[in-house]
Amino acid sequence: MEQAVRKFQQRNGFTVDGVLGKDTRSAMLIPIEDGFHSTDHMDRLRWLPDTMGSKYITVNIPEFKLRLYEETKW
Repeated sequence: MEQAVRKFQQRNGFTVDGVLGKDTRSAMLIPIEDGFHSTDHMDRLRWLPDTMGSKYITVNIPEFKLRLYEETKW
């Protein structure tokens, strides 16, 4: 149980002590639907430029992937 609490604390920016204190417990009780809003992330896409240029990086956190895109010359 202590290891699971430590992992949760680390992933969520808490002090990692393995203790299920008031703040950690409160964060664990937040429903997943309340903590993640896909519309917030979709809204951020509107602020990106229309073209990303010839070289850029994307990061997909849920997928744990980083991609480098470079313009290909044929």
